Amino acid sequence: MSVIFLSNLFLENQKISIENNSKGNIQYAANTLQWNFVKGIVENLDSKLEIINAPLVGSYPLYYKKILLKKSYEIYNKTTSITSVAYINLAIFKNLFIKKALQKKLELYFNNNNNNNKDCHIIVYGMLAPWVLAAIDVKKKYPNIKLCLIVPDLPEHFGDNKSKIQNLRKKIQPDLYKYIPLFDTFVFLTSEMAKHFEIKNKPWIVIEGMVNPEETFVKIDANISNKKIILYTGTLAERYGILDLLESFSQIEGKDFELWICGAGDTEGTIKLKAEKDNRIKYWGLLPREQILDLQRKATVLINPRNAEGEYTKYSFPSKIMEYMLSGTPCIVKALPGIPIEYYNYLYVVENNDILSLKNKIVEVCNKEKDELIEFGKLAQGFVLNEKNYSVQTKKMIEMLKLNN
Repeated sequence: MSVIFLSNLFLENQKISIENNSKGNIQYAANTLQWNFVKGIVENLDSKLEIINAPLVGSYPLYYKKILLKKSYEIYNKTTSITSVAYINLAIFKNLFIKKALQKKLELYFNNNNNNNKDCHIIVYGMLAPWVLAAIDVKKKYPNIKLCLIVPDLPEHFGDNKSKIQNLRKKIQPDLYKYIPLFDTFVFLTSEMAKHFEIKNKPWIVIEGMVNPEETFVKIDANISNKKIILYTGTLAERYGILDLLESFSQIEGKDFELWICGAGDTEGTIKLKAEKDNRIKYWGLLPREQILDLQRKATVLINPRNAEGEYTKYSFPSKIMEYMLSGTPCIVKALPGIPIEYYNYLYVVENNDILSLKNKIVEVCNKEKDELIEFGKLAQGFVLNEKNYSVQTKKMIEMLKLNN
């Protein structure tokens, strides 16, 4: 069995350039998850893996400083190479260039393949038009190929951007659901996704996320001054409960409490205003992932204030929760339908969605003894390390593909 991973991750030699040229949010979570898929596939696959990639960045000129994404190539190991295609990153039109570049590279691969492509699987990451359409068009030309779709998000729930460009893009976006019957296997983040896609007679599995054991560190105690640090890292979207978090924190008394926030999004202006009025609020802005992980290990508690309002929560597992748990720092969450019940043994859960309940839970957790918090964090870390690492999670996908050969 041969496997091609059609991805939109950042190669190591692209990362600095992408960070320097991006003007808004950088897709760190998607990049991390895809690299974990790569590591897991390589570990579980007994044959060669080919990765064909186009990095997903903001469009020129509003969200990215350069109009051209250059071609790049890396050797991952002896059996795995990564080709990142070049494309013109012009808003609205970029999807056409990405699709053409990916399809050209795929066809070149299959033209050079001499085994009639009978046992070849293309794994497509994300319901993104260029990647999906490139795979579909190649399958039409080489019908023996099997397609696997990883669905981390539903296309109708992408982002909160209300800009004219975003609205225009949605109007011209093709209906990707009509191509679902052409895929052979599926990987969903939640079981509700399978119901939404009405998958009946085709194999599918749930992989809500995965962690990289190499990113495990010993918990850092930064509270020499007994500060109680509540940290949020991620997209600063209103629908993710950021304004509720700010309001809850404003009701907490005591100079020993601090709220740290990292990221970018539509509530950024409000956060800056709150930080000007309350010096206990520290807005760090958009930081590289390495610095974010360092802050997570230093905090007293990590928080995900997203509530269960909105249909999209059934189809979403917040990736930051797994990242939080790996840090060894305890995590406060609200119950969400996309989080499997097994996780709640390792999370502090807010009983209700109101502001007061969130405030009370923050105070309750931060007032616990340090030893108790450290032990709770270790249990959460051990859970994801042992049961949700990339090797364990990705093995399920490889076994599904082998059964569908």
